[in-house]
This record gives sequence, C-alpha cells and structure tokens, in this order.
Amino acid sequence: MPSEQMPEIFHAIRSLTNLDTQINIQSIEQGESVIQHAKKHPGILIADMAHTDELRKANLIRPLNGIISQSIIEKINPSFLEGCHDEHNLLYALPVCRSMPIIYYNMDIIRSLCGMEDFSKKDIPTTWEEMEKFLHLCRLDYDEEPLQLGGDFYDWIFHATVLSYGGSLIDESGQLVFNSPAVIEALDMWRKMKANGLLNTYYNWDATINKFKDGGLPIICFSTEGLVTTMNDANFNWEVGMMPKQEKQVVNYGGANMFLSSTLTNTEIMHANVFIEMFYTATMQAQIFSKVGASPVILGAANESELQLLASSPQYKDAQEQLQYAVDTPNSNKHSEIRALLRNTIIEALDENNTTSTEDLLNIAQKRAQIILSP
Repeated sequence: MPSEQMPEIFHAIRSLTNLDTQINIQSIEQGESVIQHAKKHPGILIADMAHTDELRKANLIRPLNGIISQSIIEKINPSFLEGCHDEHNLLYALPVCRSMPIIYYNMDIIRSLCGMEDFSKKDIPTTWEEMEKFLHLCRLDYDEEPLQLGGDFYDWIFHATVLSYGGSLIDESGQLVFNSPAVIEALDMWRKMKANGLLNTYYNWDATINKFKDGGLPIICFSTEGLVTTMNDANFNWEVGMMPKQEKQVVNYGGANMFLSSTLTNTEIMHANVFIEMFYTATMQAQIFSKVGASPVILGAANESELQLLASSPQYKDAQEQLQYAVDTPNSNKHSEIRALLRNTIIEALDENNTTSTEDLLNIAQKRAQIILSP
C-alpha cells in the first residue's frame, strides 16, 4: 500500500512546524527496515500503514488511548481509522494520509486513435470486461501496451483487482490467501491482458505519473496522490475513472500512519501531543495536502481556502467518488518480505516465456509465504 509521497509530506510537516528540537519526528520510507529504524530512532514515527501490526507486535509503539484527546480523534474521518486499532480496540496509530488507486486517461491521445474520435468521459470503462474491450480498440492504433500499471506498487494495484473479484490477499484473521479462486482469476486476467499487448507494469512509480503528466502515456493506473502534479503540469485533456469492478465495486486504501514509540518519556509525550494538536487541524491539513495531493484525514479540511481549488476540480471530485467504496485491508507480519514475494510472483506471471499455470505460481507463492511467516 503505497505512501509514495511520504517524503514530501514529511518535508511539509518539518517546514510548517518547529518542534524538531523537542520531539524526534522520523519518517520510515519504503525499502527501510521498519523494525530496525523504529528501534534506533524512537519518537514520533511516520510509516506505511501496512506496518501497523508489525510495529505493535514488536512492542515498539504504544497505545494512544488516554494520550490523544478524544477531540482529535473525532476530527478524523472515521473510515481512515480502520486498521489503527488492535483486536482489543486499543488505538495504536493515527492516519497521516490516505490514497487509492484510480485510472488516469489522456483523452487527447485516446481521441487521436482510429475509431476513438468521440471518446468521452461517459465512455470510461466501469468493469474489467469493458476495460479489456476498450484496450483492444486502443491497441489497434497504438504501438505499445495502452494501460501502464504504476511501477514498484503494482502489487497494491493487484490487491485492488483481487478485491473487485470478491476476494482478498489477506483474510480477516490476517492469514495470507495468495491461492484463493479470486486471486487466481484476477492474476489470470492480468496475464491474458499482458499476453494480448494491452497491459504492462511501468518501470518506476514516479516515472509513471511523470510520463503521463508530460503527455507520454495514454492510460495509467496510479494513486490519487498523482492528482495535484497532473493538475499543475498537464497541458492536455485528461480524466480519471474508478478502478474497474468485477463482482463488486471496491478499492483499497494506501497511505501512512503516525505512531508513538513505546519508550517515550512523559515529557516527550507532552511535546508529541503539541505536534499532534497542530498537525490535526483543518488549516495544517489544507496547507500540507494542497501540495501533495493525498486525501486529508480531517473532516472539513476541504473547506479551507488552500484546498478549495483542488477540491473543486472535476478530476478531484471524480476521484473522491471512489471513497465510498474504499476499505482498509488487513496486513500480515513481515510486510516487506511478503510484498517482495507478491511482486516477484506477479512479474513471473506476466513473463510471456513463463508457461507455469497461474494456480501453480500462486500455490508456490503461498508455500513461500508460510515459510517467511513461520516462527
């Protein structure tokens, strides 16, 4: 679940506050060992929301009940608090940002293709079956795969696809289910589209949105966090559409959470609370998220003047329509290793020279995951 703009958010936090000397604020970025970083740098930790259970089970973060005022919690969008509690309803995290995968369409490129001259917003595919037919039409007059999946985080996008097929990569008990019928069907569909020249994974996450906003890609699957940069830089007609549905309309959140280290002193907790009170105001949220594009987590932040231009744009409004279908999904322990396994499995499946069946590939992945997660 990407929090790919966490460095930008972290920079905005630092530039808008002056609390660094009073409380250590650390951003744990993709590729770092969350456990080792949290051990070495106690303080306020900002990390991918997928690591919440991992940090809690390692006793590196503390419950926030009795520390964070109820008035702060009541400001936060309730759906963004899903996954922030443990099985005993103790609050261990606060949401920093949330995003969703969506589809971006370069309408000028699409309309330049033979037979697509009248393509409009109402023609945007809403199901995977419609998407496949649409991409076939694009491919008749386009030399490369028309749909590019955001590089580096295509596993997050794949989870959204699995959800649309009525399944999940992780069940409610936190058990991995890489080889369920829904996962097999979803990956089979991706393989078919890749084999037919309709879909591919782009080589890098940031490069995906940069190439699109520069007018170089017709269709991408990317995060809602790409909205601001596209609005600022694109000089062509473009639209966004919800993730296609199969059995149901559903999509997964991504983003970052905020944690307090379990070793903080009372004085450090007091300074942390000062920072938290400042961060979770509508004004601060508007200042930060008008620059980086992720959804603010405070109710009413969109009414602030800094966010009104963004919130009034048609693309932003269309993207926010998907929020009603967005869900938090459970995460496994050893998230980084499991994510790498899933990514490698997807790449193997999309390799046209790989003749292993999708079911066999996912059965192998399931066995490897169980080894990774074994005590």
